[in-house]
Amino acid sequence: MNRRQFLISSGVAGISAPQLFANQQPKTTNQKPTTTNQKLPTTFKEPIIIEKIELLRAEGWKPERAYFVRVSAKGYAPYTMPANNRMFLMRDLMLGLVAPFFIGNDARDVEALVEGVYRAGSNYKFCGMPFWNCVGHVENAILGLLGTIAQKPVAALFGEILRRETPVYVTTFDRESAPEQYIENVKKKLAEYGANAVKIKVGGRMKAGNSGRDEAMIPAFRKALGDSATLYADANGSFNDFSEAMNICKRLHDVGFAHLEEPCEFREFELTKRITSASKLPIAGGEQDTNMPQFRRMIEQRIVDIVQPDVMYAGGFLRVLKIAQMAAKAGMKISPHSPRVAHNHAVMLHVIAITPNASKHQEFQTDNYMKSVVSPVLEVKNGVMPIPLGAGWGVELDNDFIKTLKIVEL
Repeated sequence: MNRRQFLISSGVAGISAPQLFANQQPKTTNQKPTTTNQKLPTTFKEPIIIEKIELLRAEGWKPERAYFVRVSAKGYAPYTMPANNRMFLMRDLMLGLVAPFFIGNDARDVEALVEGVYRAGSNYKFCGMPFWNCVGHVENAILGLLGTIAQKPVAALFGEILRRETPVYVTTFDRESAPEQYIENVKKKLAEYGANAVKIKVGGRMKAGNSGRDEAMIPAFRKALGDSATLYADANGSFNDFSEAMNICKRLHDVGFAHLEEPCEFREFELTKRITSASKLPIAGGEQDTNMPQFRRMIEQRIVDIVQPDVMYAGGFLRVLKIAQMAAKAGMKISPHSPRVAHNHAVMLHVIAITPNASKHQEFQTDNYMKSVVSPVLEVKNGVMPIPLGAGWGVELDNDFIKTLKIVEL
């Protein structure tokens, strides 16, 4: 399916998400992406001209690096959404290169604009997570604006709503506690949210480390949580020696873990593929990747079994949706990465709302620092999170809070 067909074949046009994914044609790794000036479906009759894209900061608020993106279009109320905690270090890139490209353009051309900003001037020289993270924030804010104008969920602008809730796994970040304490902490979290799935950390994060702790912890988790619990593990690129990687895969597989994320450094595609091919345990990855040809290679060559693009790092909702389509054509599952609970999490939930090949559980980080200023709060009950399907992303920042935000200057 080409880009023009993608835009026309939205839920508005009566084509279901399963049909949309079934018709997606695979792209070879040397095929260049195309662009189009085709508008979003006829939901939007007139141009929606982007007048301003601003970066805002919350003063005297925890965390101190709380940034927000606001997009304003002529004749419409501005739309504001939180940025992830990487934006603090990307302010100049955001305000100097990315945001100016979108200003003065029609928001209905958002897909073509996302492709165009990469090729404008020498912007491609900045290609990587910082650049695409900025693009993703702008794109997602524009889509939030469009959904709000149309009074439709963003997901419904691009496909049929297939699910309205999702089971979640509780994600943990502990690499320091003794196994016994780690297990007790996890059990409390699972009980609090009624969940029966968890992701634990193994390895030392981009270094091996923790081998003795891992050996004790892995079987202890299964024993403590029982056979009915779904267990995932994340190595964060820790095992760059093939024999070490296979050892941890075997330990996890032997007690019934469901998958292992990033067994070795994410840039090591050849080693990742070797591990994936040799392991009985499914291997997941893609959180750190931003390059569409890399994702095509990852899928076509089965570098991993499960694809996990981040909804900000990879450049936003539409690019992640295309990755999901490629994965569907290859018979692979996708589990979009976005652990933070608020608008960014809502973007991930809108992806899986129209994605037939979404994995069983989606990630849930229990630390919701946006809880006091966002409504509705995305609560997990009985291990299930509802997908917010109100207008836009289905969640809104408090207007009084927005008024306290300060504009960040270049």
